[in-house]
Amino acid sequence: QGHDTAGSQVQVFVSRQMGTADDTSRVKQIRVTSPAFETADQIHVNTLFKDISAKFKLDSIALYQQGGKAFSVYAATSEGIAFEISDDRKCTGIIVFKAGLPLSYFPFHSNMKLTGK
Repeated sequence: QGHDTAGSQVQVFVSRQMGTADDTSRVKQIRVTSPAFETADQIHVNTLFKDISAKFKLDSIALYQQGGKAFSVYAATSEGIAFEISDDRKCTGIIVFKAGLPLSYFPFHSNMKLTGK
C-alpha cells in the first residue's frame, strides 16, 4: 500500500510453563515497527503522538535512547496496546498485549529505563 517497510521489524514474544501438564507456548506481546500495520483507528508507525493520545488514555512506562535520539514508551493498558514515540513526537513502534494486564515490557533496547505504571 505504498509504505516503505525496509528495516522494519515484527517481534513476537512467547512464554510457557515448562514442566506442567500444559506447557503450550502463549503469545505475550507482538511489536511492529512497520507502517504497513495499523489499528482499527488507522494508528500506525509515523502517526503523531497528539493523534494517538486523542484516541487512547496513555501512561508513560519507559524511556530509551538510540542513535542520539530520545524515545518514550506509552501504554493504554486497558486496551492492550503501547506506542514507542520518538523525540519528534512520531510513533516508531506499536506493541500489542493482553488487554487489562500490565505490560511486561521486554527491554528491546539495552539502555531502556522503566518509568513506572
